Amino acid sequence: MTQYRIELVRILKSVIYLLMVAGIVLFALSQRVLPPDMSVTEPEPGRSYGMKPSNDPSLIMPQAAGSLFAQYSANKYITYPNGFYKVVRLNQEDRKKMAGIVAELSIRRHSVSSQKSEGPTERENEEIRIKGDDLRLNDDGNLEIVMPGSEIPEDITELEFDPEISWDRFKELMAQADKLLGGGSDFSEVWMSHRFGLIPVTYVEALADYHLVISHDRLTGAYARLFSDYMGIILGLLPVFPAVFLALSDRKDISPVLYTRSISSARFILERFFALTSATMLPIILMGTILTFKHAGDYGWVNIDPFAYFRYAFFWLLPTAIAAISVGMFFTTLTNTPIAIAIQLIWWFADISGGKGMYTFFGVRPIQLIPRHNGLGHTEAYLDYLPDLIQNRIRIMLVAVFLITGTIFIFSARRRGSLYVPVFARSKIRPEV
Repeated sequence: MTQYRIELVRILKSVIYLLMVAGIVLFALSQRVLPPDMSVTEPEPGRSYGMKPSNDPSLIMPQAAGSLFAQYSANKYITYPNGFYKVVRLNQEDRKKMAGIVAELSIRRHSVSSQKSEGPTERENEEIRIKGDDLRLNDDGNLEIVMPGSEIPEDITELEFDPEISWDRFKELMAQADKLLGGGSDFSEVWMSHRFGLIPVTYVEALADYHLVISHDRLTGAYARLFSDYMGIILGLLPVFPAVFLALSDRKDISPVLYTRSISSARFILERFFALTSATMLPIILMGTILTFKHAGDYGWVNIDPFAYFRYAFFWLLPTAIAAISVGMFFTTLTNTPIAIAIQLIWWFADISGGKGMYTFFGVRPIQLIPRHNGLGHTEAYLDYLPDLIQNRIRIMLVAVFLITGTIFIFSARRRGSLYVPVFARSKIRPEV
């Protein structure tokens, strides 16, 4: 463990690490989880308790179709391919394809009036229902309604959703629209169910959640999830900096043991990895301890789970932290450049952007760096997606294990002088002596 202590001391004394700790603490303070600004109270009848997905096609379809009609009218679609914000404007060919989708989804209500030729008396307005087959895209990109013997230009914003369309056909059309937009739109089946058709949480549901917070979470479990939600955001990025710093500093201030046979490559890399992990989790554990004592003062020791913050720290946050650390170690060892920071920043930004507009408590994506649970409570929803969360955390840890194993291989090859990457000429390491 000598090398572990050496590495840990180097980390704790470094300016980069101190800045990381300051960033973690300031973020916790700014997001009001240190200390928390919410308390667990029994809900009262007649108040608002938030929104949740209804999964009701009769609510989802008209809202989703209305959103598509509006975006089609402006030819401006907001998408998030691979988690990145993007505005899509369709060319004429794709716009015609989208017009066909819009036409099938819509009806047009057109009011007409006529006069009797023999007097001023007006007939009452007649309403003509025009279905999608009567719509056509003209050369300037606008839809027009084609009626027998005539063509009447109409405003696309006046279109209405056709309620006769089945849910299965609706999903097919929306999938086609999403494909035209390059994916990442609100119109895929997964996103639609969490973007449209939201309904209020009822008093009965809010009350049931309150009792679960008391009985299952023992209060601190709910607070620890919210704490983990915010801390995961910061731990998904900042730990890469000390990892890169240590690897780059080896070129200038390196221990003599690094290129000798006194310590194996695997042991050296693993002890550095564990030192980085220990240093990263240290402020999390300290904040969890402080918050546990605060909750004990507010609710009493007998009513709280004193180990909740520590369980969530290692189950929820540790995989995220070691993923960032392993990216830093692997790519810096490979290139001897700080490119790992850019790579982790891309992964981090794509991950947090990938949750746009979704109902926060519906679950977790298979490879999600930063699981989200942005609310106090919602215990039943958490228990529903817990199996998926466990699988996700295992996958993220496997990614970290893969990268650390790769780091050991690369480091060992460099010590032997058998690995040389021409594009990173300065990173060649002299063979051991």
